Amino acid sequence: MLIEPIYYAVFYNTAKPKHIGNAINKRIDKRTYHNLVDDAGTKTVELKNTAGIVTNYKIISVATFLIRNTVDNHLFAICDCEKI
Repeated sequence: MLIEPIYYAVFYNTAKPKHIGNAINKRIDKRTYHNLVDDAGTKTVELKNTAGIVTNYKIISVATFLIRNTVDNHLFAICDCEKI
């Protein structure tokens, strides 16, 4: 039986060091994941940080990877963004 993967997006602002403390992590659905990895460079996203401030970002590049295990699979989209 095939297990439906769990999708995640991790957004990094290119103006800050690439560190987990500077990342905005989101669990997303399959459609949003494929929309993100579809066409980097022309996409914009609206992200809310931990302080609740909403900011618009342009996605510069996207890298993807998959973690497989016996329980579930995790698909990640790592997005480098710049503030608009």
